[in-house]
Amino acid sequence: YSIAMTLFEYKEKNPSALPKGFEIVATDISSKVLAIGQAGEYDNISIGRGLPSHMQAKYFKAIGNNAFSVLPKLRNTVKFKQLNLLASYSGLGTFDIVFCRNVLIYFSSENKQKILQQIAATLVSNGSLLLGASESVATVAELFSMVKAPQGMYYAKKT
Repeated sequence: YSIAMTLFEYKEKNPSALPKGFEIVATDISSKVLAIGQAGEYDNISIGRGLPSHMQAKYFKAIGNNAFSVLPKLRNTVKFKQLNLLASYSGLGTFDIVFCRNVLIYFSSENKQKILQQIAATLVSNGSLLLGASESVATVAELFSMVKAPQGMYYAKKT
């Protein structure tokens, strides 16, 4: 939902951006984690961590004592799917951007390579991959180019 909020805020400041809108596919191996995301309900502490009050008011509604629910505008942009990163990605579709932050650190070098190859296959030409600070695409350098940006870096799929 934080990615969706960021995109909505960007589009508000840049109305001609994202002319077709956007859809986010959130994946996890855990059905429990996916159910929490789909419910879109958070306690006061969770919603208050790093989310300014004006954003809370804009994208969430109070649903009880110290609980908040994601508004439909936000909820409708995110689809949740169960995914084992080592299994097939068929059926996921293609993506402009993939966020895979602080996940690869838990896999062997061989499995990282397999995962990165599958991610590359889901990216559109010149699509982007964002990894965690301690992660890289070194094992599949032929598939991605590092791009330095003002606030960090990301990887662009080579065409």
